Amino acid sequence: MNDHERAFVSAFVVPERRERYLSLLANPKRRGKILGRLSHSQDIDFSFARPVAGDGDTNSLARLLESLGAGSSCHVIADASEMDGLDLPLEEAL
Repeated sequence: MNDHERAFVSAFVVPERRERYLSLLANPKRRGKILGRLSHSQDIDFSFARPVAGDGDTNSLARLLESLGAGSSCHVIADASEMDGLDLPLEEAL
């Protein structure tokens, strides 16, 4: 697990589940289980969630995220994806 993943858990996972997420994300044999929970929106603190208008165009979403402070690259946390754990350009990750 890297600093991005620790920061993600600290910011977006409900407090009572953070230690478990940190433990399982760091364990390659258990990582898939916790990523499955994330992909089903379990244990997420939705107080930071905002609706996103648009047609799902990745270029538009990238521009919106950049306008909100996102950089040109990001760390990917993804269930069942070869991109999981990679640092990629924002548009490629989207």
